[in-house]
Amino acid sequence: MEKALDSWREATRLVQQTTKNQLDAAIALAREITRRSYTTAGSQTIGAIIEELRLCQQFADMTLKQLTSGRDLINNIIELLTNMLPLKQLPEQVLRRIFILACSSTRCAFDRESTDPIIVIPAVCKRWREIALGTASLWSHIDVDLDRYTARSQILRGHSRVTPPFTVITDKYVSHKTEFFLRRAQGRPFDVHFRFAGEPDAAQDLARLFKPYASHINSLVFSHAAIDTILDAMLTLCTQNNSLGALNKVAIYRGMLYTREYHFSWAQFPLRRLTILKLRHMCNRYSYLKMNELLSMLSENPSLRVLQLNITTITLDELDETPTVFLPNLEHLDISEMSDNEVLVSLLLALTVGTKELRLMIGLTNDPDLYAATCDFFQRANIVAFGFQDASLQDGTDNFDRYLEKLPHLTSLLMNIDGNWHVPLIPTEGSGAEKNRWPSLKTLYLLSYGSNRIIAEHLKEVVQSLSLNQITLVYPSRSHSRDPDVILSQGGFMDKGSADDPSLVEWLTPRVARFDVKMLDLERAFDWDDVLEASETFEHDDAPMVYRTMM
Repeated sequence: MEKALDSWREATRLVQQTTKNQLDAAIALAREITRRSYTTAGSQTIGAIIEELRLCQQFADMTLKQLTSGRDLINNIIELLTNMLPLKQLPEQVLRRIFILACSSTRCAFDRESTDPIIVIPAVCKRWREIALGTASLWSHIDVDLDRYTARSQILRGHSRVTPPFTVITDKYVSHKTEFFLRRAQGRPFDVHFRFAGEPDAAQDLARLFKPYASHINSLVFSHAAIDTILDAMLTLCTQNNSLGALNKVAIYRGMLYTREYHFSWAQFPLRRLTILKLRHMCNRYSYLKMNELLSMLSENPSLRVLQLNITTITLDELDETPTVFLPNLEHLDISEMSDNEVLVSLLLALTVGTKELRLMIGLTNDPDLYAATCDFFQRANIVAFGFQDASLQDGTDNFDRYLEKLPHLTSLLMNIDGNWHVPLIPTEGSGAEKNRWPSLKTLYLLSYGSNRIIAEHLKEVVQSLSLNQITLVYPSRSHSRDPDVILSQGGFMDKGSADDPSLVEWLTPRVARFDVKMLDLERAFDWDDVLEASETFEHDDAPMVYRTMM
């Protein structure tokens, strides 16, 4: 192989040198002919020169054909060698799946860079570009940065899966960019993610932008506060003419901002196909919900799979009796931040779920009515994952025990790492204490705002007391610089510590089947249900012990 390559390199060098010499000689001959005059020379002399030049021309043509044939042969060799590359041997289905996984980590990234997979992949080669452009799911998400909008200049700056950040100045440009995006989405339902609150006047531009494609909007997510006019305009588009459309997810993470003094009513929008509903921090006096309005909306969406209601203002007016709301497909229920016990009691009594496995997040309490309603709900639900906040500090171990005793089939527990969080999980001192108080518990999710070595010692006590298969440390992060790989390289901690500090990862390796580190990026509007689903859908059989996931 090497000998053949050396011979080819030498032959190529000789051809290049000979061709250069021939060209130089032809140029010199042309100059000589133009410099001299052959008017006095005989026709026989001129004819001999012409004949010799024709022979040179034929030789050049023959050489050109040989070089062309050699070029084609080289192209064939290049194509053959390229097809022998491992990536070229991958089937299209496998390559498409790799692209989807590579791009999923930047699904809600707002600052597009040249290294973004969604930009790099189509530029690698023709085959990659064809597969990427033919994979509609890669282009099914668009981010809109409303913080860039100003009513005076009528500029709407958006971020999409298609291009780096772009500025839209005219309606024609708006339409062009949207159609370009939707062509790649190939008519599939797409997600719209609004970042920052923006200005009320943006509602008109947004309505114009999305109106032709309203029936394709799959989800509306506001990772910051939602402006009343914008939310009104988008929901109106998605439910116009009482059409069912594609909308199945509505999420508002930081409440609403009001520019008009009127009560925003969800009842005016015929939302009947929702599978995900998340309403958080809805505490404005114009954003309060009436209980009958809330229960009516839930009743009209029996396909709800994820329900998060952390609303601080819900009124019980006009509610003569508590109706029954049947949600047979509910898998995630988060009401952990609702502070009105009376409202919580009414909601728990109204909700009836099916037999599907349910992940529940709720605040623990000593209120007897709420505790009774919670226990009654436990009896009607198949709860396999249970989460709460700061219960060990607020209500003590006894209250924790009261709740978990009602959940004999609990397999997963979600907790905040704070103070004496570990105390309820380890056996109390005494000869009669059980070694493992919760034998069915196999997975532990721990939310930490900055782990340290003390937390590690507590975690070791918990692992030694329980028969756990999986531990997941979840770090809330607003910064892209906090990488799970860095945390794992530091032994499972946010801080580096000293070189002599023992590695938590090394200690856990022989004791649990899986140790996971996740970044719960609040700016990207991911929540606990995303963490749970990402963990539970992972194939365990062929998986290594340590995982790194950027949410």
